[in-house]
Amino acid sequence: MTSCFICHRQYGLDPAALPGAAPAHRESLRAFVKRKLCPRQPPGFADLVASMLARDPNDRPTAEEATRWPGAWEELR
Repeated sequence: MTSCFICHRQYGLDPAALPGAAPAHRESLRAFVKRKLCPRQPPGFADLVASMLARDPNDRPTAEEATRWPGAWEELR
C-alpha cells in the first residue's frame, strides 16, 4: 500500500495535490528536526522524532520500535 493510496483513502486527498519532495538544495525535515532538537535532547531522541515525521507512514517506526530506539531514552534510565 502506497502513501498516496493511504492519503486518498483516509483523508480524501488527491495524490497529485500533495507536495513533492523538497528541492535538493534545501535541508530535509529529518535534518532540520535533528539540528533543532540535538542541543536540548539526546541525539538518539532527535533521530526518533525525525523518523516519526517521515512523509510515508510506512517509513515511521512502530510503537515497539520507538520504545527500543537506540539512544532515545538514555537519560531516562
